[in-house]
Amino acid sequence: MAHIDPDLLKTIADKLGDGWIYNSTLTNETHYRSILNNRSGLFITVERGNPLAQFKLCIKDPKHKNLVTMVSVGCNLNRTAQSIANDLKNRLLSHSGEAYSKLKEKTEEYQDETAKKAEHEHVINALKCVLNLNPEYDHRFGHAYRIEDKKGSAVAKLKKSVNLKGFRLTLDNLDAEQVIKIMQISNPELFNK
Repeated sequence: MAHIDPDLLKTIADKLGDGWIYNSTLTNETHYRSILNNRSGLFITVERGNPLAQFKLCIKDPKHKNLVTMVSVGCNLNRTAQSIANDLKNRLLSHSGEAYSKLKEKTEEYQDETAKKAEHEHVINALKCVLNLNPEYDHRFGHAYRIEDKKGSAVAKLKKSVNLKGFRLTLDNLDAEQVIKIMQISNPELFNK
């Protein structure tokens, strides 16, 4: 599918104002759509349509770097650039606030995810200083480890998933006294006083 005339899109971008430009670099990378951007986090992709060209207000996903469509409108290109720009301002750019909110939400979500991952790695590295931890695959958990003795035999399993605040610890070969001591430390409210 051929691109829409770049000169028309440059004129439309200029008429939109607020820093909108025709982005020839991103347009050349896509091969099937033209891209305008405002250099502040918003993009408009333009695809030739039959009978109307499709203009889509997009944000760039902060993690995956792909363009995510927020809203799409059809627009007739057989009008003046000013008329097209006015139409886009009214029907497309009126959703800019929602797009910025979504971009902020996604950015904060990925920052939280990154912080949790860094915290988890810090805790695991600290545990590795005192325990012999070896990674183990368990499809139900994001992170699973075997705790091994000096001979390499598994004595416990430590697992963590996104939904768990703490770890799931499974211990092997414990006698009743060890179980009671562990439960007194981890859940003292279970014991009758």
